[in-house]
Amino acid sequence: MSRSWDAYGARYPLFAFTHSDAVCAEVTRAGGVGVLGASSHTPDELEASLIWIAERADGRPFGVDLLIPTALGGIDDRADVTWDQVEAAVPAGHRAFVERLLDEHDVPKEASGADVAMFAGDAPMTMGTQNILDLVEVALAHPQVRFLVSALGPPPARVIDLCHERGVDVGALGGSPRHAAKHVEAGLDFIVAQGTEAGGHCGEISTMVLVPQMVEAAEGHPVIAAGGVASGRQMAAAMILGASGVWCGSLWLLADEADSTPLQRELLVNATSANTIRSRSMTGKSCRMLTSEWTDAWEDPRNPDPLPMPLQLVLSQPAQQRIAAGVDQGRPGARALSGGIVGQAVGMLHESRPARRILEDVVAEAQQVLAGLADDPRLAWARRPG
Repeated sequence: MSRSWDAYGARYPLFAFTHSDAVCAEVTRAGGVGVLGASSHTPDELEASLIWIAERADGRPFGVDLLIPTALGGIDDRADVTWDQVEAAVPAGHRAFVERLLDEHDVPKEASGADVAMFAGDAPMTMGTQNILDLVEVALAHPQVRFLVSALGPPPARVIDLCHERGVDVGALGGSPRHAAKHVEAGLDFIVAQGTEAGGHCGEISTMVLVPQMVEAAEGHPVIAAGGVASGRQMAAAMILGASGVWCGSLWLLADEADSTPLQRELLVNATSANTIRSRSMTGKSCRMLTSEWTDAWEDPRNPDPLPMPLQLVLSQPAQQRIAAGVDQGRPGARALSGGIVGQAVGMLHESRPARRILEDVVAEAQQVLAGLADDPRLAWARRPG
């Protein structure tokens, strides 16, 4: 495919990664390409989300993004692995450190709400083999889901084959040219070149340096530029670098339709691009997020190092639920530990707007920039012969 967004019925080459059903539906309906981040969903939750989005996206296609790790941090990749089985492998010293950190910040001993159930007992491990395959099957059962994206590199061959058998494209994120080569070898349909500016799991190479190298290594496969793209000028720059489109995530966190909490919105508005860090403290892999006393504690060399995925995830997620409960109770210590996954583009996020307006503003600015290049006096040198 030469222009991946055309294949998905979109008007604009802008992929909107979001955990919000409403943002995914609205961006898709407005002519972008919605991508639902569904790694934390159960199969039933994903089924409900996809039905809801499909009913509101005016029949337009969209995609699903999943975290599919290649290794489980020493835990056997059993189909029936549960949270408790993984938690049993967490060192006692790490559990004690987290408990001490939460106690020092006056965080309540228990979280509240239905989300807690997925972090205990015989609930399935969300990154266990069977749960991932179940999520893939749910996604492939919906005709409007036209592509699947793996956030941690190429998915297993059986997942790629299954998608292609159903006529569904497969893409994956990567942070270096060698990743692009692996993506091509695996038979992926497109590549998301994710620079270090990006929120979530990312590498060390900046977007401006990464994208042209990925384009060269992709052997004609479409490359979507991700990492720090939050304006039309950046979208235009990505296209000039050779990208077939852009992938935006942080941009939607302040959308009116997003389910960001009041505290998250406050932190995002007040943050600068320097207030993010690549930290393994949340998932066990380097993940860009807002700095907080949580990330500070894990960076302190006197404290334990984060565990590999998924052990760190099993350790951190219940703690994050307790922190959220403390925020709801108005506890300052819980607030100090709060952050969230976001990229360096956070310094460009200043206000809440409807998702459609965000899309339209970015596209309009990109169109204006690209159309003006022919007459831009700064580029007169480029129009001189020889």
